Amino acid sequence: MNAPRIVAIYPGSFKPPHAGHLRAIEYLLNECGSDQIHIIISNRSRLIPGTACALGADLARRLFELQLSYAGFPLDKIIIEIAEHRAADHALAYIGRAAKDQTLLFAIGQLDHEHNDPRFADIDSLSASAGVQARVQVLPADENPIRASIFRRAIGQGEAGRTTFFEGMHRRLTIEKKEELWGLARTSLKPVAEIYRFKLDPILRGQFEVSAWSVTTENETTTDPEFTWPGKNSSR
Repeated sequence: MNAPRIVAIYPGSFKPPHAGHLRAIEYLLNECGSDQIHIIISNRSRLIPGTACALGADLARRLFELQLSYAGFPLDKIIIEIAEHRAADHALAYIGRAAKDQTLLFAIGQLDHEHNDPRFADIDSLSASAGVQARVQVLPADENPIRASIFRRAIGQGEAGRTTFFEGMHRRLTIEKKEELWGLARTSLKPVAEIYRFKLDPILRGQFEVSAWSVTTENETTTDPEFTWPGKNSSR
């Protein structure tokens, strides 16, 4: 199997992925001739307004996988990854791994590009040092741009947000598939307290030698955490 010649790198939050993101992938495939696309999801969770839950990278990846599959995208050309830290740093690491005969396209939205987003400002110098071909690929803006924040708000609204969520899905998705994605988005969120616990546990156990501790929130709509452990008063 020949190595892909044109490789697109598309980093972002994607929480959740929506039709605008899929149209960007269509552009990279059809207009840019990409042989392979790496979608890189940031490892940061995003709060769902009105709840004490957040949409994490694992759920974002699953929603992306299903949408791409249901909309008939060539899955053999698309790889979805979760960045360990910043998605942009994960993306830039591809410069050091690219073959000499490959061209890397670092995808960025038109609005971000117009506002001088600094994520890929050093592409030219980095690629020149590595001896590989790479450039920034600006993705054209939609006439009616979709914001992931709108979808997070819709998810938090419950049934009142269903229509907004459906309207932001790709045109090739059936009502049944949209229902499935809606249900997944609504039922697979993680409590913020659980996310705090997962990220802070190795720090508290390693640096402060705390073997037993807990983190809670006051109620189901607040994200102000309370930490407690033996021998210490609760701390916010």
